[in-house]
Amino acid sequence: MSQSLNTPTKPKPLPAKFLALLREVFSKKDILTSPEECWAYGYDNSRLHRLPQAVVFPTKHEQVVSAVKSCHQFRIALTVRGRGTGTTGATVPLHNGVVMSLERMNKVLGLNRTVFFGHPIPPVPHFVVSAVI
Repeated sequence: MSQSLNTPTKPKPLPAKFLALLREVFSKKDILTSPEECWAYGYDNSRLHRLPQAVVFPTKHEQVVSAVKSCHQFRIALTVRGRGTGTTGATVPLHNGVVMSLERMNKVLGLNRTVFFGHPIPPVPHFVVSAVI
C-alpha cells in the first residue's frame, strides 16, 4: 500500500553542515526548523500536507541564491511558495526538505509606465504594484 500525501513520514534529519550554511545567510527570525513552527508551511488550499524540515524567509536576492545552491549541494528538496493560497498542491513539500517562503519579498525594483512592465520581487501583492502605478 502506498502512502498518501497526508501520511506523516519521518525523513532523515537535515545535515548539520547544511543548517550551518543556512544560518550564515538567514537571521534567526528568518529560518524555522522546529516541526511546530514549520507545520503551517506544509500545505496550501489543496489540503494536502507534508511537513517541511525547515522554512526560510529570504528578503534579498542573495539569500535566494544561497539557499538554492545549498539545497543543490546537499541534494535537499526545495519547495518555493508565496502565501500558500494555491489549490493544486504545487507548494506542498512532497519530499519534505526546505520550504522557501517568498512572502517577505515585497519591493518593486522598477516600473515602466510606457509599456506597462513592472519588475517586482515576487510575491509582491497586487495592491503594492497598484500603489506604485
